[in-house]
Amino acid sequence: MNDSTPTRTIVLYGGSFDPIHAGHLHVARACLQHPGVDEVRFSITPQPPHKRGRTLLPLRDRVELVEAAIAGEPRFVVDLTESTLPPPWYTFDTLRALRARVGPGHDVRFVIGADSLGDLPKWHRARELVHETDFLTIPRDPHESLDAVFDRLATTFPAEDIARLRAGVLAIAPLPISSTAIREAVRAGRSIDGLVPTAVERLIRERGHYLRDGD
Repeated sequence: MNDSTPTRTIVLYGGSFDPIHAGHLHVARACLQHPGVDEVRFSITPQPPHKRGRTLLPLRDRVELVEAAIAGEPRFVVDLTESTLPPPWYTFDTLRALRARVGPGHDVRFVIGADSLGDLPKWHRARELVHETDFLTIPRDPHESLDAVFDRLATTFPAEDIARLRAGVLAIAPLPISSTAIREAVRAGRSIDGLVPTAVERLIRERGHYLRDGD
């Protein structure tokens, strides 16, 4: 890369976002506070490999909800790279495709939850993924020690990759909100005020999302 080429750091935040909620936005804002991060992209997957047994809200509707949630936040972007790829959709392939689209002047990182961190060796092309990409890890608790997790990962990944994974742990406490609980609340007629942005709640009510058991 030419030294005169500016480098922007993009964080890819992948998920089904069914629906996007305040917890997702809390994590995204924490990523923006990580040194050097310029932009967070919400990568909305058509169908995660681990959720093949459940019907998701159609992609176009989830995109609309995410766009409503991030309106007015210029450093948040909807990213549909994954939807341009053939299934099954894996993080390694999505990151490779995004890098090709944005060009060499961009550094791309990836958000992962602490619960998923220990499963990294099972991911598609895991060793290449960890070698090529810096991860930002969201702990379940800001005081939680992940030493045991990193010790297990050290049996699969080299020391330099473990050091980079450790450096990417964010010192935040995730909000205890789940998309599953929101869907259940909508079907039960309960309030979701405060769980999702006002614009998202309005769209969910107007469109009748999540009123059926399959949604």
